[in-house]
Amino acid sequence: AARAAELDAKRKLAEQIRGLKVRGETTVKELVDRNDAVAAYVDAVLNNALVDKTDFAGGSARATVTIHGMELWGAVNDGLREAP
Repeated sequence: AARAAELDAKRKLAEQIRGLKVRGETTVKELVDRNDAVAAYVDAVLNNALVDKTDFAGGSARATVTIHGMELWGAVNDGLREAP
């Protein structure tokens, strides 16, 4: 149950991150969709998200995961620098 909760938390975090605006009206999702380098860096950040805590209640689990904001923006920036 804990592993499923962690995966669900990371999926929800990915949805939130992909909705962030990078510049103007451009979102992280749009950059990821257009640029494989950005996608690789952002995926790496998401895969390395840290589990802060896992709560167990009623036979289910709930996980909280976090990333450092600067790590995300560094990944987007690094991916853009590698773009052709």
